[in-house]
Amino acid sequence: MKKFILIFLIGFLQNNLKSQCTISFSLNTSTGGYTLPCNPSSMIVNIVNTSTVFPVSLLTEGPLISTSGSSYTCTVPGTYTVTMWETGAPTCIITQTFAILQNSLAPNVTVTPSSTSLICNGSPVTFSAICNPTANVTGEWLQINYVPITAPSISLSFTTTSPGIYTARYKDNSNGCVGAKTVLALNTGTPTAPSLTLSAYPSATIGCGAFSTPTLNPMHNNTGAPYSYTYTNLTTSLTVNYPWAATTNGYYLIEMRDGNFCYCSLTMYIGTNTVAPIINITGTNTLCSGYSNTLTANGAASYTWNTGANTNSVVISPSITTNYNVKGTDAVNGCTNTATFTQTVSPCAGIEELFLENNISVYPNPVSNILFISSEQNEFKNLEIEITNVLGQTVYKLAFTKEIDVSKLEAGLYYLKISGKNKENYYSKFIKE
Repeated sequence: MKKFILIFLIGFLQNNLKSQCTISFSLNTSTGGYTLPCNPSSMIVNIVNTSTVFPVSLLTEGPLISTSGSSYTCTVPGTYTVTMWETGAPTCIITQTFAILQNSLAPNVTVTPSSTSLICNGSPVTFSAICNPTANVTGEWLQINYVPITAPSISLSFTTTSPGIYTARYKDNSNGCVGAKTVLALNTGTPTAPSLTLSAYPSATIGCGAFSTPTLNPMHNNTGAPYSYTYTNLTTSLTVNYPWAATTNGYYLIEMRDGNFCYCSLTMYIGTNTVAPIINITGTNTLCSGYSNTLTANGAASYTWNTGANTNSVVISPSITTNYNVKGTDAVNGCTNTATFTQTVSPCAGIEELFLENNISVYPNPVSNILFISSEQNEFKNLEIEITNVLGQTVYKLAFTKEIDVSKLEAGLYYLKISGKNKENYYSKFIKE
C-alpha cells in the first residue's frame, strides 16, 4: 500500500511539473505550402502562439535569417528552427524545426566544399559555387541577415577565416525562381576551440537609470590569456567590446576569441523593462496676481521640480504666467518621465473696489463647494447674480442669494457680478479649487 502511494505521488508531481510549461505554437505560410514559389521567389512564414501564455519571446534561425519577429519573409530554401519561450521564464522553452523546399524549376546549386572546419589560428577556407543551368542566371554569396559577401556573378567564390553560416543564392532571370545552398564553416581544429556559456541565457532585460545594465556573466573554458569578447546587435550591426552595458534591446551575437584566434559564440536576447511612469500635476489653472497655488504631482516615487523642490507638492506664487516642470522617477526600474503645468496669472485688477466700498465680502476664496456673500447693507433685494469664466462665458445666473453652490464648476478663476434694474453693479472675483 505504501509503495502504491509513493508511485502515485511521484507520477502526480511529474505531471504537475510538465503542466507548468504550456507554450505551443503553429506555423503557416502565405502560399499555403513550404515549397518556395517563383516570381516572386519568396513566401511569408507566420508563427502563431496557440497557447494562453503571454507574453512570449521568439527566435527563428536559418539560412540568412535570425529574427525575433512572429512573421518574416523567406527567400531561400533550407532548414529553419523556431524557438519560443515565456518572456521572463526561460526554463519553459519549445523548439520546432521545419524545411523550406526548393522549387523544381529553380537553378540547382552546388557548393565546394559542402562544409569545412577552420583552424583556430586563422587558416583560410575558400568556398566555390556553380549552378545548372548557367544561362541567364545571377548569383551571389550572402551571410546572416542577407548581407552580401560577393558581387553578383555566375561563378562565385570567396575566402573566409571566420566561422559562420554562408549561403550561395542563384536567381533564374527568365522565370524568377531562386535556388540556394547553405554551408557551415565550423570552428574546430588544432588548437581546440574554446566554448562559451552565459548565465543570463537566453534572455536579460534593460531597465532605466541605475538599473540600466543587465547582469551578463560570460564563462569560457580558455585557461590562458589573452582573450577578448565582442557583442554585435544583429539588428543594427553595432559591435562593442567587453566589458559591455546593454542600452538597446534586441538579439546579440556574443563572440569570444582566445590568444590563438580560436573563436566561439552564442546568441542571446536582451529585452527591455523601460515603461516610464505617467506623471500628472493637479492645481488651479488660473491664479490672480498676488495669490498662491499648490501644485501636486503623482504617478512616481520621487520628484524633482524646476523650482528646485524635491517633494511631490510645491506652493507657487508667480506674478506672470509661468510653466512648471517636474520629473518623476519610479522605484521599480529607475525609469523617469516629465510633466508640465502652465500656471496662468490674471491681474484681476480694478474689479473689487465697489465691493470694498460697500463692505461686501465673498468667501472662502479659493472655494471648493459653497461660496458665501455677506454685507452690512440690506439693499440687495430683487438683485441678480451672474458668474462668468475667464473666457467671458456665463456659467451661473440666478436670483441674489448669500450662498452659492459652486462645487460643479471646473477649477479656475471666475468673476461675480451683482446687478439689478436701476441699481449699481458690484463686481468681485474668486478661485474655484
